Amino acid sequence: MGRCTLRYQGSDGRFTERAISNFAPSGWPGSIDAFCELRQEQRSFSIQKMSNIVDAETGEVIANPWTYFGLPEARGQNQDMNALTWEALPAIKALKFFTISTRGFSKREMLRVLQFVEEVCDVSTFPKEEKEEWLQKLWTANVYAYRDGDKSEYEGLLKSIPAKFLPRCQEYALWISGGSGRKVRNPFWKQRIMSEFSANPIVLEPEQPPE
Repeated sequence: MGRCTLRYQGSDGRFTERAISNFAPSGWPGSIDAFCELRQEQRSFSIQKMSNIVDAETGEVIANPWTYFGLPEARGQNQDMNALTWEALPAIKALKFFTISTRGFSKREMLRVLQFVEEVCDVSTFPKEEKEEWLQKLWTANVYAYRDGDKSEYEGLLKSIPAKFLPRCQEYALWISGGSGRKVRNPFWKQRIMSEFSANPIVLEPEQPPE
């Protein structure tokens, strides 16, 4: 049967604490069907929207839910980018969102985020074009809501980043904020990055300082 607890990002972008049981792969790739104790009904859950998964019986923190839930994408030649990047996925999404909300996501910025993905995840078996396509399509958070002052979705991503990825997130965010150069010209960027990519993230007001 199985039972676990997790944080789940709903369709509105907000995160809720869930406990699910009686789970099994669904008919949709990268998803499971499970009984949701919060909603008191059987529902479908996307693996990409999960974080902080803990087995309720053993207390084990689940490192790879694709294997834990028995999804075919986690095995052999069926492995896909989502299964291989899952642990780092909150960090990848947050770094991509930071990039979008500051510099945009042109080819240059996309390649910098991709370099982060290649450094922290073993995706060497995938061709560059496939990795770029995956990263371009990867949903992060609603940038329009963020610019209107709703920081909850982005903040939820930041809170889900495993601590071991935070130092590299900081370094890459500093690099990205430097634009065409590698050196940050405005001290606001360092203040923002250290505040957001931290163990207790505080999202500063969504505005760009003057260069």
